[in-house]
Amino acid sequence: MNMRKINTFITALAIFIIFSSLNVYSDVIPVVSKDTMAFGSHTFCERPRDTVRVLNAAISSENLILLTGEVILGTDNTCFTIINPKPNNIDLPPYDGTSATIYVVEFDPTVGSPGPKFARLQIPTQVPGTPIIIEITATSEKIDYNVNPNPVDFGDRSLNISYPGSSTITLNASQDVHIADIKNSKSELVLDLIGFDYNLTPTDNVRNIKFNLKLTAIGPFNDIISVHFDLPCDTTIKIPISANGTASSISAQNNIDFGTVSKCNRKDINVDFSFSGAGSGQILNIGAITGNLSNLFTAKFLDALPINMDGAKNTATLVITYQGNDVDLGIANITVPVSTIVDGVSVPINIKCTANVQPIDLISDKMQLNYGVVGSGTVNPLDVNISNNQNFDVKITSYSITGNYPGYFSFNPAFAPITLSNSQSKIFTVNYNPILPDVQVNCVLTFYFEGADCTDSLKIDLIGETFRGDNLIFSFNNQAQFEFDPKAANGTLPITLHAEFDDVYVADTFNLQLEFPRAVYYPTKVMVNNASIPFNLILNGDNYLMDFSALFNGTVSKTAETQFIELQGTPLLGDQLISKFEIKKVSMKSLGNLFSTDSTLSTMVKLLICQSGDDRLLQVQNGIPGMTIMQMNSSSISVKCNLLEKGSNKIYLTDILGNIILVNQFFSENNSVFDTKFDLNQVSAGTYFIVLETVNDKFSLKFRK
Repeated sequence: MNMRKINTFITALAIFIIFSSLNVYSDVIPVVSKDTMAFGSHTFCERPRDTVRVLNAAISSENLILLTGEVILGTDNTCFTIINPKPNNIDLPPYDGTSATIYVVEFDPTVGSPGPKFARLQIPTQVPGTPIIIEITATSEKIDYNVNPNPVDFGDRSLNISYPGSSTITLNASQDVHIADIKNSKSELVLDLIGFDYNLTPTDNVRNIKFNLKLTAIGPFNDIISVHFDLPCDTTIKIPISANGTASSISAQNNIDFGTVSKCNRKDINVDFSFSGAGSGQILNIGAITGNLSNLFTAKFLDALPINMDGAKNTATLVITYQGNDVDLGIANITVPVSTIVDGVSVPINIKCTANVQPIDLISDKMQLNYGVVGSGTVNPLDVNISNNQNFDVKITSYSITGNYPGYFSFNPAFAPITLSNSQSKIFTVNYNPILPDVQVNCVLTFYFEGADCTDSLKIDLIGETFRGDNLIFSFNNQAQFEFDPKAANGTLPITLHAEFDDVYVADTFNLQLEFPRAVYYPTKVMVNNASIPFNLILNGDNYLMDFSALFNGTVSKTAETQFIELQGTPLLGDQLISKFEIKKVSMKSLGNLFSTDSTLSTMVKLLICQSGDDRLLQVQNGIPGMTIMQMNSSSISVKCNLLEKGSNKIYLTDILGNIILVNQFFSENNSVFDTKFDLNQVSAGTYFIVLETVNDKFSLKFRK
């Protein structure tokens, strides 16, 4: 083929390139549609392809053989792929309009780093060392989306409150992109896409996706915002949204115990209100306090109402005040209602309060001190026990005595303020010391005390009387004479008294002294109200002085003798037929200023003896009666007897029951003296009698060992 024909062919196939470098086989002229496959710039999502067509020039004289084993070589060969590698050699005759083949190469921008890519397609031919080479160029470009924040975590959020959120998408690419759609699946998350621009460019590359979250249930919440890009790549970005639904709350201790309070106490208790949760709340107001004894309570917040509460302002203090009114008592059960709103929902809070409202009381073991009838000028004490059974300390601060004779009363020891704690008590001794006789005293002792903000008083009646004065006349039953038989075992003398002016009540101890001949009577007992009382005998020459004290408690009559004392003893055969028994002295222990006891009546005692011949009486020698104790100690007692009659006599020792312990018998002459001695070593301690029995009579002496 001449040169003109070749040029004509090339002109007809303007897009082909003639390979004329096949020197050896100069009759084979390969022709390619392009010597460079220039893919240009592509994003990671694209997979562009390019095609090169190979044929044997029509002017070639021989066939062109394309061998298998075509390959892409070069620095970035892995970015390119031959889509249609030839399974067999291809034998291309000179081009006749149909005999050609193509090679398709695909570019993968995701392989390697973004940027320019260089490679070459090499197709082997039948000419050794002379392949067909097509240069390949491309640029990979990654469209990068930066999402911040991603994911979006709202954390703990209260219910029924709308919380705003957003996530920003930033485009990092040199190409424009288009957002086809933005959506999520759950109704709690609402997208705010008003005015949103769905087109991003390299210079306008930031978009803010806004949304609002309003949880309706407690617990975890999860959703996904999907951002769908359709150009240049079909890409979806997912933005996870999470939150935890929590119930916001306003809480407070709802059971308050004021404990035991006094009826006039004031006591404040602070109740802390706390807000928790991610939402907000508000304390609106305090309602009317209701319940038993609600009138004793008030409530007020330290902050002015309404009080807004949230995470920053999460506490408020309610002060509940008990103020006693000094009247109402008992168990208080009240409710303090507080109205609140939490996350838009009305939430009532009821504070229950209890209290035990008690009085400040002191308890006395006696509400009356009755001193009875006492003598004027006497001191009469009575005790009163004051105790505190309350839960408060109570101080007795002072006292007063009012009434008709307040000056008759006093404390012993003197009153001093004292504080009594719970279960403590104090005994006060109140003396009654009346001055005037014949009065009736009615007074009131008032203790004043205070404690637990209260003041109060305790009243105790003071009642007493005093004897009216009179003259008390003592006698031996107002009898002028009594008769005793010396042979009798016992002789009694009654001691009585009567009032001179009027019947009178007497309660006191009387001290009496009697005097009578000791040769005529030996006393053994003093009886008062059927009970024996002690007495004392003193020798006074031929007489005994007999002292004793006896309590009288009763009314003394003006018109009749009032029995008081019975004197019991042994009649003796003395030296007188008639003897005088005299009440020498009478005194009173307490009431001597009211009663006169100077008037006493004596009596005479006549001995009933044998009247045949001369009177048979024991004579007294040297002033000593018929039997006298001369000496006594713990081991013996000596007795001297003066006897008038001649005959056989017996002297013996007896105990108080009359049992004979020792006995001596002897014979006497007229006017004789007999001495005897009793051994007491075998006799136990006690009271004994020495009894002398003469020819006609008997008498005795009493002694104690």
